[in-house]
Amino acid sequence: MDYSIQEGFRLRRIKNEKRRITYGCEANGCLWRAHGSPTFDRVTYMLKTLRNAHNCLAVPKNRDVTSIWLGKRFELLIKENPDINIRVLGSVILRQCGVNVPDHTLYRANKYALNIGSEDHKNSYNKLYRYGHIIMERNPRSYVKMKVISDPNPQIPATFQRFKLDDLRNIFWPADISSNKIAFLKAMDEIKKTSPKAHAYLSNILVETWAIHAFDSVCKSEHNTNNVVKAFNGCMNKHRTLPMLTMMERVRMKFMKQIQDRYEAAMLWESNIPPVINRKLQKAQ
Repeated sequence: MDYSIQEGFRLRRIKNEKRRITYGCEANGCLWRAHGSPTFDRVTYMLKTLRNAHNCLAVPKNRDVTSIWLGKRFELLIKENPDINIRVLGSVILRQCGVNVPDHTLYRANKYALNIGSEDHKNSYNKLYRYGHIIMERNPRSYVKMKVISDPNPQIPATFQRFKLDDLRNIFWPADISSNKIAFLKAMDEIKKTSPKAHAYLSNILVETWAIHAFDSVCKSEHNTNNVVKAFNGCMNKHRTLPMLTMMERVRMKFMKQIQDRYEAAMLWESNIPPVINRKLQKAQ
């Protein structure tokens, strides 16, 4: 199939059996023909005869170019660029394969490619411990921290701690923004009824760090949100569909590069005071 798409013609299946296959060109009057039979493994086919002569024109559209075929063929490209524009993907396919693909097929191919290896993606979580040890071995004075839930039964593997936010979002914020302890405890009771595990998790976090009623009185702002999580999600968008270990390594490399760039920039400072603050101080003098 790859050959027919590359050469720009459609296959006509004359014989498609377990013991033999015979394909021809779909164009009327074209003499191209190929015949093969299975090898000993009953999976691979051996080409027996080939009449490699075309007297037809190449076709700009080929129904053999399905979303599954495209997903497998361009899996690496799509996984490395999960946010790739559909028009750009179509241009790459046109340049490499010489066929025009409709947008709906491109969308399905993109979705199929991102879901390939989903089982491997789940299994990659089991390799995080080894990944952590490699990080500490190759990067002295580094440390890796992971939090999992262990079951008393040794047959059940440890799992990462997570909660279903859809059920907790509407009852978490009342606890977070409560202006007094009575309202806070009432909201926490609602969380406990819905998810005892989530309640226990929140109870182990210092209330002064996330609940407004317990904020230091010196603090003059009741605003308790920031853009850290939003910014982190923004930089993770193109990595989150990758396998776990690949994603972790890409994120680590990204942060290490940022740290190195800032270190090199700081080495050029004229003093220990950041340049922006230094200019303001000089201007105020």
